[in-house]
Amino acid sequence: MNVQSLTQLLDKFCNDSDSFSLKELRNLYLLLSNESNSEEMATWIHQRWEREPDDCAEINFENIFQKVERQLRAQKPAPRRWLTSLQRVAAILILPFVGLSCFLLLKNTQKEQLVIVQIDAVVPVEQEYITPAGMRSQIVLPDSSLVWLNASSRLIVQAGFGAGDRHVTLTGEAYFVVATNKEKPFVVGTSDMNIKALGTAFNVSAYPERAVLQTVLVNGGVEIETKTGSKLTMQPNQLVELNREDGAIELQHSVNAELYTAWTDGVLVFHKMQMEDITQTLERWFNVTIELRDPILKSYRYTGTFDNRSLEQILNYISISSDIGYRMNKDHITLYNKRKQN
Repeated sequence: MNVQSLTQLLDKFCNDSDSFSLKELRNLYLLLSNESNSEEMATWIHQRWEREPDDCAEINFENIFQKVERQLRAQKPAPRRWLTSLQRVAAILILPFVGLSCFLLLKNTQKEQLVIVQIDAVVPVEQEYITPAGMRSQIVLPDSSLVWLNASSRLIVQAGFGAGDRHVTLTGEAYFVVATNKEKPFVVGTSDMNIKALGTAFNVSAYPERAVLQTVLVNGGVEIETKTGSKLTMQPNQLVELNREDGAIELQHSVNAELYTAWTDGVLVFHKMQMEDITQTLERWFNVTIELRDPILKSYRYTGTFDNRSLEQILNYISISSDIGYRMNKDHITLYNKRKQN
């Protein structure tokens, strides 16, 4: 039995969509649902666009999915489970293909990596939007609220958003500018807390590998409720940190909110940040793997602001101003202690 790879399925999808079978589409959904394949998909899009940009750009994925959806509904019994799956596949595919040209800029500037997705109508079924490593996206929700989705992040928009309650679920980091609606609070759910807002702007960082979740309020007001039942109300320029391990909450006053939202403009800001957290940020930002050769480097703290800089430039600055050296081997970077190695 010939099992088609993700690359083969994507090639066929772009080359000969009319012959794309229901089985192949289902296989494609399963492969795209696996987060470990995100790098392969990003690489394929980049290479495909460089070879045949015109052919890829003209593909109308929305029409294809509507066609397959009609075929699925014609089956008896109608497999509603797969209709939901198709919507998710469409969301995953449309996001990168709307911004195909952005892949040409991955090695140049961060500011030009922004992919914009517009959701004009009420969301019929749960929708999932994924921004892979090395990219950022902006999502315009049906209520005109804006969401900037950082690299390696996922936003799930609930069914009926725009008609009923306004509820989304976040894994990763996002900056929200919420349209005012006093009758329908905007709720962002994470693994450990919910953030409720009426009309405001705030940043949420909830990457699964981080021990601490952060919420920074830019303007307006939000109410935070943890999964343990603790509640608090935030004021502008306040920062809330939730420790996943013990559930402890820390509220900081008079923070500079711009430091936590600068990434939306392509600016990386590290303020007394541990090197372990910095390397995780750089891995997501540039879609690379970074190894810390000496465990002592994990607790090393660094402060710096990088506006539209390449990875090599950032590593050079860190190396010049610290005892940390680096070696680059394609997409794998090794950081070492210069006091212990030449």
